[in-house]
Amino acid sequence: MVNPGRRCIIRKKIQESGGCNFFEFIDPPMCERSRHIISGLLRRVTWLENESEKRSDGNGKRGLLLLLLSLLYVT
Repeated sequence: MVNPGRRCIIRKKIQESGGCNFFEFIDPPMCERSRHIISGLLRRVTWLENESEKRSDGNGKRGLLLLLLSLLYVT
């Protein structure tokens, strides 16, 4: 298991017997500012993903329309 610099709890009996690969991490609570920033970033990512989906859908329809118009123009 990789420990990314976080503190963790391992029960002493389990540690002595070879372990069970279960760790409980101890993280201090985040401050209000951190929670506000992270929630704002998550909202922005969600919005950008939705915009990307809308644009990709529109590009497919636009491409099909251009193909049909070019076929009509050639004939």
